[in-house]
Amino acid sequence: MEIVAIIMHLVNGSVVEASVSATVPKMLCTQVVRQYVVLDEKNSKMLYKGEPVLVYYCKTKKGKLSSWQKKKSLDWIK
Repeated sequence: MEIVAIIMHLVNGSVVEASVSATVPKMLCTQVVRQYVVLDEKNSKMLYKGEPVLVYYCKTKKGKLSSWQKKKSLDWIK
């Protein structure tokens, strides 16, 4: 599926939406999110502009969910 938007819910209650080019080749949601976050493997955190990410998901240009990944640990990234 083409991913065109990433929605991240941060621990502080903020919601962030990042747009992705519709011309990006088909990528997994996880691959796209990694371009926007910093992975703190020592503390098992995913950070967006210094704030921990609680959960994220991606949407296609038709508004459908591309993938749902509840962040529990960073083990799935390796």
